[in-house]
Amino acid sequence: MVTRSVSPLAMTLLMAAAFLSIFDLFVVNVALPSLQDSLEASLGQAGLVVAAYELSFGMTLISSSRLGDRYGRRRLFGWGVGSFSVASALCGLAPEIHSLILARILQGATAALMFPQVYAILRVSVAAERQRSAFACLGACLGLAALSGQVLGGWLLHADLLELGWRMIFLINVPIGLLILVLLRHIPESREPAGAHLTPGTALALALGVLGVLLGLLEGPARHWPVWSLISLLGGASLLILTARREYLRQHRGLPVLLDMQLLLRPDFRYASLLVILLYSTAGAFFISFALLSQQGLGLTPMQAGLLFAPANVMFMLASLTAPLLVRRLGNTVILAGGVLHIISFIGLAAYALLHHDSAGLGLLRALVMLLGIAQGLTMTPLLGLLLSRVSIEQAGPASGLLSTLQQVGAALGVCAITLLYAPALSELPELPGHLEGFLHVQGYAIVAAILMSLLLWRQIRPDVHGQPATYADTRPAVQPCPAAQPVNAGAATAPAGPGGSTGAAARTTAATCAPGGQGR
Repeated sequence: MVTRSVSPLAMTLLMAAAFLSIFDLFVVNVALPSLQDSLEASLGQAGLVVAAYELSFGMTLISSSRLGDRYGRRRLFGWGVGSFSVASALCGLAPEIHSLILARILQGATAALMFPQVYAILRVSVAAERQRSAFACLGACLGLAALSGQVLGGWLLHADLLELGWRMIFLINVPIGLLILVLLRHIPESREPAGAHLTPGTALALALGVLGVLLGLLEGPARHWPVWSLISLLGGASLLILTARREYLRQHRGLPVLLDMQLLLRPDFRYASLLVILLYSTAGAFFISFALLSQQGLGLTPMQAGLLFAPANVMFMLASLTAPLLVRRLGNTVILAGGVLHIISFIGLAAYALLHHDSAGLGLLRALVMLLGIAQGLTMTPLLGLLLSRVSIEQAGPASGLLSTLQQVGAALGVCAITLLYAPALSELPELPGHLEGFLHVQGYAIVAAILMSLLLWRQIRPDVHGQPATYADTRPAVQPCPAAQPVNAGAATAPAGPGGSTGAAARTTAATCAPGGQGR
């Protein structure tokens, strides 16, 4: 039910909230070295600060979209903004690392409360002839959030406002959130409770299972695999298996489920899921390894590191704008070309780590990171559309929701690669050589993952190359992109998952909202 249209003020408020949810994902990466030193945290604990937000955000997205359908999108948006502001304050005031990790879990979950409502409100409250420009504006806003996370985050740390250091990157959210709440009444309300089935128990079990696995992988190596880390790892994996079995049995009985197990049983969709995990794990691993190398290894300030990385974000946005046009002209081989560019970029970065033993060669490093930005723009932006085009209309919503969660899981697994590959080098070698060695190890993982990713991409695009239909067992009509969503996909839909980033929330939420059977309405 739609009550009124979206005014310019309401549009500004929605854009501001979406900006904050993506900004806080990116800004932590540039602040991670300072945060680690200030709180005397291990590399695994610092990684959890990043992974906690990613996981709680991804695990809450689907359920929060359904909550908005049932209880009102503006109401959920307001709850999300208010609780996000509180969580941001808790992050900024955290006295030690464990408190910060818990606050980041809360912050990610509350960001996921407000984020899907932005898409749903625009979809149901903006007139059809204005939806293209509205979604294009949102895509640009999210791209700006990704870029600002690097540059503005570096500036905030450099300025050291009120001598709060890294804490200001969280505390700056509080006044903005309060202003949005004061003006909340200008946003139209809408809801559609029909079919908004909720399965909070499944979402919680999945979150705990993934968190258990990641906690074991992040903390186990640094602490020489104590018993509790093995229990966490095995317990989390067992919980995931039991939850999947429970969802399968519920679906077999015709009960509402969060995971479409029939979809997961399809071999090609399993390959697609692995592809998404590999793509976003390389992004997550690269971003943190780059921040550690540039600041702790090369001795750059957060501001200098942000500016070094900023051109890569620009390249990502340009590639994101160009990718849909190239796909329409040249076909899905453009996505495969992005996969090959991933391999070339990571090989180049590995060569940099091998050949440079001081802060010289920053120009080469900047060029290689820009090439990686182009690779990610060509791959991340059109990939979701390709994968969803292989799924039947009835399964479009569950598929987009599952892929969105896998993006976050992949990014969090990339954080694990830092603990497993980067940290051991720091314990064996002095400062810069140790960072270069750790960076080299991470690029080795990224090269292998990018090769596997390219092979999986080839498997996905083979039907297009040979002119064959989709290879899924279900041959019902494939999903056609929602016209209102096209500007987002064409204009930086995955800008939140910019170079080294880890989300892509814009594209995936648009797919979940626009594809028939999606969550938002």
